[in-house]
Amino acid sequence: MTAEAVQRQEVAALERARRQRVEREAAAARERARREAAEREAAAREEAERQAAARRQAAGRGLVGGPAGREAASENGVPALPGPKRQGPPRESRQGPIRESAQQEGQPRVSIRAVQEPPAPVPVAPPTEGGGKVRRVESVVGRDGSGGGWRRLAQVVIGSGGSRTDGSEIDEARARAVFNGSRRVVVLGCTGGAGQTTTALMLGHAFAMHRDDGVLALDANTGDNTLTGKIQADSPETLSSLLAGLDDVGGYLGMRAYTTRTPSGLEAVGADTDAGAEQRMADRTLFSDQRIGQAMDMFDHYYRLVVVDPAAALAARFLPYADQLVLVVPASEDGPDAVAMTYEWLDGHGCAELRRRAIMVVNGVSRRSMAAVEQAEAVARGRCRAIVRVPWEDDLAPGGSGPMEPERMRAAGRRAYLALAGVVVAGFAVPPHTGNPGTGTGNQGKRSEEEVAQ
Repeated sequence: MTAEAVQRQEVAALERARRQRVEREAAAARERARREAAEREAAAREEAERQAAARRQAAGRGLVGGPAGREAASENGVPALPGPKRQGPPRESRQGPIRESAQQEGQPRVSIRAVQEPPAPVPVAPPTEGGGKVRRVESVVGRDGSGGGWRRLAQVVIGSGGSRTDGSEIDEARARAVFNGSRRVVVLGCTGGAGQTTTALMLGHAFAMHRDDGVLALDANTGDNTLTGKIQADSPETLSSLLAGLDDVGGYLGMRAYTTRTPSGLEAVGADTDAGAEQRMADRTLFSDQRIGQAMDMFDHYYRLVVVDPAAALAARFLPYADQLVLVVPASEDGPDAVAMTYEWLDGHGCAELRRRAIMVVNGVSRRSMAAVEQAEAVARGRCRAIVRVPWEDDLAPGGSGPMEPERMRAAGRRAYLALAGVVVAGFAVPPHTGNPGTGTGNQGKRSEEEVAQ
């Protein structure tokens, strides 16, 4: 047997071992989600039985309905029946515990959970198996019982264990927070069709609408479903032409000639969508690491925030420039495996620290997909900084027509992306990138964890 054949066998064995490890992790996550669902169901049944027993006991004494009956029922934690005394025992409740109005009306629950590596759970929430220590917990729920529109419940947990409840203004305050220098956010999809491009665009819109700084979206993708195709582009220039003419760009006006400005204030460098785009991206002369580094340095002069939407072939080359990584997973049964494989890929490419500080976006959440959502979150929990749920939006689905603007979204979707922007900016309290690899340039700045939580 030749050395080449031996090497192929070793590679195949390693690949089989990797897939088996991923399958084991996904199976364990599914089992944890199943056990948690079973525990919740058992608790709901127990509560319903307790309430029914209390009602039967009160009815046996002939007290339900009158003033004494209402008092006795109240002492047992059972709502008293109004009006005159009813004949016979009351019917038992079949609904179990009251659920939140968002779930009653079929509205998706959108939530943001920030987690850190230490395994000890904070007492503000029930501990979940394998969960990390929660530093901030925020949740966006559906319509309130009064029908007065969308309400938002946010609980901020500080390191000492204290907590408080905030309104929706906390996300806007975080998104507007001041930080030193410029920052770069790279958005990656864990699998095809996850919503990487939509997330990058909507995150850029959220930044631009709530900040006075310059915000740039860099469309480094190819094909038909690009970020450039979701806006009304007014510049014929693309990333390739920008890299080719990089040495001739002088001042902001020179840079502005290569961008499209959207109504939200977001500027975008267009993608290469022609037939030869993928071949140009493979050209290490035009798309060299040096040229990409020079472009990122130039963006830092004119924009405070840069959101990068890279093609799969360029993802590994943009990661060294990222201050924040946003991973997007679809709310589907493929999500848990996609999360596990993406984490393994990042760790294998020397990005374990970036992965630990990453934000996981579960995209397209609906009531129907909650089982898959919880399984994907079980894989990610304790291995990233935060998990953000974004609800399903018909207008943002693939194949939609017209530019993707925040005004086309429902209130829950807009608030979810604003919350995502706030969580991203909150992470910029850590020191920014130290410039491009090997240059030693960049900005410094750091706030304490308590300041971040505030």
